Amino acid sequence: MKEIERKFLVDLTKVDLTKHEELTTNIEQGYLAKGSGLTLRIRIQDSKAFITIKGKTKNISRDEYEYEIPVDDAKELLKLCDKTITKKRTMIKFNKKYWSIDVFDGDNEGLVIAEIELKSEDQKFSLPPWVTKEVSNEDKYYNCNLINYPFKKWVEPKPFELSEYQKQVLTELREEFPLLNIEIGTGDRVIVNGDIIKGVIVTDNERDHDMNIAFIMDEIKFEHGKRVDIFYNHFHSKKKD
Repeated sequence: MKEIERKFLVDLTKVDLTKHEELTTNIEQGYLAKGSGLTLRIRIQDSKAFITIKGKTKNISRDEYEYEIPVDDAKELLKLCDKTITKKRTMIKFNKKYWSIDVFDGDNEGLVIAEIELKSEDQKFSLPPWVTKEVSNEDKYYNCNLINYPFKKWVEPKPFELSEYQKQVLTELREEFPLLNIEIGTGDRVIVNGDIIKGVIVTDNERDHDMNIAFIMDEIKFEHGKRVDIFYNHFHSKKKD
C-alpha cells in the first residue's frame, strides 16, 4: 500500500499534550536494513510490535508494508539494530483529521514533529495553529536518518539581531500573512515557511518603505501563491467586515 504523509515542526507552546495522554504511546524503533531508498524497520509501540518495509520516497509518497509481530521477537530484533530511536507519540484530532505528534527523546530531545497521513498528494487539509515549518522533503527529519545524525548534533545557527526597521517590516509582513511562518535571517533575507524568497532583502531604508514593503509582499504572494490564495482572501475579507 501507499504511505502518503506530510511532516511539520511543532510549537509546543501552542498545544497542551497532557490533555491527550490517553492517546499517547511510547515508541522504540530501529532499522535492520537501510539502503537505496529502502528501509526495514522494527518498532515496539507500547504492547504491540511491528515490522515495516518502506520503499523509496517520491515527493511525499512511498510504498509501505507493515505486519504485526510478537513483542518478544521485536525485542530480539532490536538488539540486532546498530541503534534505536525513542519517542512519545500523541494523536490529536483537528478539523476531522488525526495528526500524530512525535516528541523525541535521547539524542533527538528537543525535536517535535507532527505528521498527517493523506489519501492523495493533493488532498486538502487545514493546518493546526501549533504547526510551523513543513519538513516533508527534508531527509534529515526522517527517523532512519535521525538515528545516525541526531538532532543534538545539528549545528545551531548563530543568533541574528534584527534592526528596529527590520522588526517593523517583519511585523507588517506577519500581519499581512498571518498563516505563513515569516522570518528575516542572516544576510537580511526574508524566509517564508523555511524557504528563502529569492531576490528579497530587508535593509534599513525607511525613506522607500512603502515601495519596499509592497515589493516584498508581491514576491511572497508569487512564491507562495498556492498556500496564500487558499486563506489570504478569506482572512482579509473578514478584516473588512
